[in-house]
Amino acid sequence: MKILLVDDDQISTFITKNVINKSNIKIDLKTSLFPKQALDDLQQINEIESLPQLILLDLNMPLVDGFQFIELLMKMHSPKSDIKICVLLSSKAQDDIDRAYKYKPVIDFITKPLTISSLNAVLAKLDNLQSHADLQ
Repeated sequence: MKILLVDDDQISTFITKNVINKSNIKIDLKTSLFPKQALDDLQQINEIESLPQLILLDLNMPLVDGFQFIELLMKMHSPKSDIKICVLLSSKAQDDIDRAYKYKPVIDFITKPLTISSLNAVLAKLDNLQSHADLQ
């Protein structure tokens, strides 16, 4: 499982990395504190096997916020535009949740900090979506 974490908060990134490491789930985690850099890095990937299956995305970031990130990602050619996203929220702001779910790649949201339970839930949802897509 390949996951890309895009979060400008170093403390939140540290916590997320520790939770993933303690989860005992085999995850190849890449991190980026800068959304623009993460988009540039994704643009450079040519092999589908090298793309992340999931992006954990903070919404509240300077310069390029999470919503702008999603819109820019969706403008990339498939399969990059098909990468699933789990939005990371600092609070359960219903407006942000409703807005995020309007974007096709968004499959879930997690209120920070990430926990093993919330990680397992989003990975189960992703697995279910991928299994369903394989059947079609």
